[in-house]
Amino acid sequence: MIELNERQKRLTETIVLAKKISAKKLAESLNCSTKTIYTDLDTISQFLKTYGVEIVKKPRVGILLKGSINEEKIIQSLHHETNLLNSKAGRKILLWIRLLNATKPLNLATLSEQLFIPYQTINQYLDEIDKSLMEIGGKINRTPRVGITLVATEDQKRKILFKILSHYWEDHWIVKKVGSRTDVNYQGLTNSKIIPDELVQESISLLEGFCKKNKIILSDYQFQSLAIHIAIAVQRITAGNLIDDTKDMFNMETQSNQRKLAVSLAEEITNKFNIEIPNSEISYLQMHLMASNPKAIHINDDNEIFKNLKVLLSDTGYDEELLSNLYIHLLSTIKRLKVGTPIINPYKNNILHNYHEAFNNAVTIAQFFSKKYDISFNDDEIAYIAMHIEAYYERVRASNNQLNVAIVCSTGLGSAQLLAARVRHKLPELNIVGIWSINELRKQNLSNIQVILSTLNLEIPNKKVFIVSPLLDDQAEKEIQKYIFSRKRAKRNILELIDHRLIFINPKVNTPKDVINLVAKKMTDLKYVDKDFAQSAIEREKFSSTGFGFYALPHGAPKYVRDPVISIITFRNGLIWGKAKVNVAIFIAFPKTISQEFIDDYFDNIYALLMDKKLVRKIAQQHNYENILKVIKEKIDDTK
Repeated sequence: MIELNERQKRLTETIVLAKKISAKKLAESLNCSTKTIYTDLDTISQFLKTYGVEIVKKPRVGILLKGSINEEKIIQSLHHETNLLNSKAGRKILLWIRLLNATKPLNLATLSEQLFIPYQTINQYLDEIDKSLMEIGGKINRTPRVGITLVATEDQKRKILFKILSHYWEDHWIVKKVGSRTDVNYQGLTNSKIIPDELVQESISLLEGFCKKNKIILSDYQFQSLAIHIAIAVQRITAGNLIDDTKDMFNMETQSNQRKLAVSLAEEITNKFNIEIPNSEISYLQMHLMASNPKAIHINDDNEIFKNLKVLLSDTGYDEELLSNLYIHLLSTIKRLKVGTPIINPYKNNILHNYHEAFNNAVTIAQFFSKKYDISFNDDEIAYIAMHIEAYYERVRASNNQLNVAIVCSTGLGSAQLLAARVRHKLPELNIVGIWSINELRKQNLSNIQVILSTLNLEIPNKKVFIVSPLLDDQAEKEIQKYIFSRKRAKRNILELIDHRLIFINPKVNTPKDVINLVAKKMTDLKYVDKDFAQSAIEREKFSSTGFGFYALPHGAPKYVRDPVISIITFRNGLIWGKAKVNVAIFIAFPKTISQEFIDDYFDNIYALLMDKKLVRKIAQQHNYENILKVIKEKIDDTK
């Protein structure tokens, strides 16, 4: 059975119900890029095949379904209940739950019987749990003839609960449309008694009402995270387990609008559940609410985080939306990480594998703030930063791929509006910046206009003018499409950057550090990079491994690169790289001066190569660089 993540489930449900829809609309509804949509469609296609349904992608038409479609059966299968005992991760969660709920030491034999796990496996899980606890300061005590106990403060136990629930939220939340009503249900983990189902439902209901009354818009993830937090807080406070509120762990601003909202939410929780909410809990609520409305927070130009971000993003570029979104995200992240509360990113693996450039730039930002505030970013946190950066890249790409067009007719009304509607529908590559009459046209500055569509005979020097009917007939559409295609630049490919002297076939190395030193030395000798490039690549690996599954993408800091170059390193029998065993490494050296357009082209090539597991292994089996280059060229030619 093909396993889908939560976004892919929502995407599948939307496609099944719509029957025909564009990738752009899907991307807008799921708040992701069209590239992500097309990547997900490959997985969803395999899933739907098991139901006799085929996905068809038609240019300028949309995404269609073929076959006998049983909507109810498909949608029900997307929301089946997860049985935690069926997986290693689930059994480990159940062990966490036993430890958190235990009022006396646990017996190994009893745990083995309850969880259907051998003694040896339980001890292995306990070792892994103990390692996780080191991040927040707790530990596992295993005392012979006494039993197993979790040693953690109340605050640490809250963090553990939040981490467990936030990690599994995407598999256990169901949002269903029932007539005009939307039902939000939480299932699966509640059956394991982490939190009573009734408490979760009451927390959801309270939060829905609070958001509606205060006109607060939360994303799915923000809503679910805050609902989880409220349920945990109520459960623990009711049991008499309070966090010490003699200090404000977040040092939150007490006069801000978010603080007032947090106090108001705390009052509603108090009234609903008849419990007293301490100041420290209000700070947690404020932290969650801060992320919901970044526009409400005024950012001064001399704000330190804001200034740091401008410098860190100066090479790759930014817009005001990226700066403000990253600022509010980091403000919340820094406060959380200072008290050891990282969160899980359900899209981490997708981001790591598909958005390397955004993730690499996110690592640079995380490294800076990690040192500045003495906090630790894991890959989940870095991936959240990367999501904001990738969204900016998508905005830039969309802008670069469009031509600015003006529509002209005798009055600027009626027929021009009809023509504009046809253009928006049939030619999305055109960005309509004005609909003008002839008189209005005379007053316009046309410097940013590339194309003019006119229902009247019109000639304008140095501008491409198409004389068209208000209905945009097929012949005119074909001519405009031909012109758009002619303006598209030729894409670059990585073959022009691969120096055959930097192709290493099965080198005698033992670690990624050995690989980096070997390749970087050769790059330095060939004058591609400066001597400090190697150390920057090693430091990058220490912060976050660049090994992904069966391939690795090491790279160093752009400031140490003189000329762009790519190195290929193969490992016939594999090399352990972080948590991965890789067959091929592509070592990238890009200078600051290389344009984002070219970076996109090169990464498109790299992505096409590395997503083909059979091709990667084929490259790893070659015995000379000529054959490696031949295999890469064939693949690139096929993807054109």
